[in-house]
Amino acid sequence: MKPFDDLLDAYDTGRLNRRQLLQGLVALAVPATAAAQAPVADPVRARTINHVHIVVNDLEQSKAFYGKLLGAKFQHEFSKDIHSMVFPGEGGWLSLDGGTSQVDKDKKNRLGHFAIGIERFNAGETKAAINKVLPDLKVEGAADGRSVFVFDPNGIRVQLMAKEDKGA
Repeated sequence: MKPFDDLLDAYDTGRLNRRQLLQGLVALAVPATAAAQAPVADPVRARTINHVHIVVNDLEQSKAFYGKLLGAKFQHEFSKDIHSMVFPGEGGWLSLDGGTSQVDKDKKNRLGHFAIGIERFNAGETKAAINKVLPDLKVEGAADGRSVFVFDPNGIRVQLMAKEDKGA
């Protein structure tokens, strides 16, 4: 009964809200073996964007842009024309293709946009931070405040949003 009492004490002292209390009670009520036997809805278990491979018009300009905008650092040279840029923490990476391999021989940038999850996202603060490091960059806010958009030097639209946003 200790876990049950601990949950009630945490709720009574304000350390848990009502929703957290109910989640805790459900977790106590469902045996661990039942949860382990539940079917897995996502067999591949994808959780984040691992990387996006994009053809760029100018490799060095793109590396500088993503470094300033997202804090990405050069990680690896796959070839003289393909470099990877890793995001801080465990946020994935970009593969920047300055040649004509893999994607589009004419470099027509067919990618509509890609979204990057931001820790503690706030549209106004994100826009201000972008304007600080890239003052000439046009930053567009979504009408619902869930994201902001910029265009990289290649005309690719980059969406910045809360990492928790699941698109619903």
